[in-house]
Amino acid sequence: MSKIMIVDDEFDIRLVLTMTLEDSGYDVGQAVDGSEALANVRSINPDLILLDINMPEMDGFQVLEQLKAYRDTADIPFMMISARSRPRDREDALFMGAVDYITKPWSEGEFELRVSHALSQSQRGSGITGQTDTTAIAVNV
Repeated sequence: MSKIMIVDDEFDIRLVLTMTLEDSGYDVGQAVDGSEALANVRSINPDLILLDINMPEMDGFQVLEQLKAYRDTADIPFMMISARSRPRDREDALFMGAVDYITKPWSEGEFELRVSHALSQSQRGSGITGQTDTTAIAVNV
């Protein structure tokens, strides 16, 4: 079972995403902000990270940059989820190493398909078979 870490400062978003992912068979860990994500990423050991952009103290871009800088977290895939629809935000996230960027609201089923795709691409790219891989997603509300 793949493990996904949700990093978002809004309780309601974390709740909805957690329920959606658990209903799809994923194991879910959470962080309420960037500092907590950095402190707990190694113990959660996610296969994918869903990352919000707009958070207090440290935004999603800063979290992404820091986790990509460490050798033991650099290969974790990240997916950004945001209300921001400006092309520049999407380009920045992808340039920094995010595997996907989805804007809210999304259509029914789109979120689950994109998570599944991010995980499968990550596993294929690493050559891992029969093991979970680490992926990250960013969530912006």
